[in-house]
Formats: sequence, C-alpha cells, structure tokens
Amino acid sequence: MEAAGQHLRTALARVTGATPPERRSTHLIDRINASGAFGEWLTARGLVDVTVSTHEFRLSMTPEISWLVVTGSGYVAALSGLDEQQTREVRDAYLESLDQAGVNELDATTLIGVGTRSR
Repeated sequence: MEAAGQHLRTALARVTGATPPERRSTHLIDRINASGAFGEWLTARGLVDVTVSTHEFRLSMTPEISWLVVTGSGYVAALSGLDEQQTREVRDAYLESLDQAGVNELDATTLIGVGTRSR
C-alpha cells in the first residue's frame, strides 16, 4: 500500500500545486511487517503460543483497481475538500504516475497472528 500512497501524494501535489511530499515516516506497521517481528510484537503484548502465518496475495493494478485502492481505503480522506474536477485530475495524475513507474501490481500479502492470552 505504501507505493499507492506515495503516488497519490504526488498526484495531489501536482493537481493542487502543493509541495511534493517526502517519503512518509516509519510507522509501526513498517516495523512489524515480517512474520518474526510480528510474532515478537504479539509476544511482547502478553500472548503465548504465538504463531504467525503469511498469506501471499498480489493484486493486478488495473486502472479500476488502482483507483479503488484510493476510494475504498483510508486514502480517500486525501480527496476531501477537492471538487469533482480536481478529483478527476488527481485520479488521472495518480494513474499516470503508477503507469510511468511501472507499478502493475500491489502486494497485498497479509500476516495473521494468533496467540493465547496468558492469565
């Protein structure tokens, strides 16, 4: 999802004239985005017998799916305050940016962690 967000931020800057964004800062998800780190994080929160499984999934980034990633997620908040014309311009700039960068799939791999709460 990080690539989609970066391309959206770039498209918004292009349409609104804002300063192009820098790379976003590191979030918790970035630190626990691997099975070992996620398992350790769950264990540190008091779970025992922790198992983490990885469910790989890659989503083909057609123009329709690419825009749905924006409008069907928290990224849609970035469009608030834009009129219809600006929203269309952001969509076009976003899709163009993805295309120019060769982004044709989204890694939607998911980690599932399970554990038991110790008493």
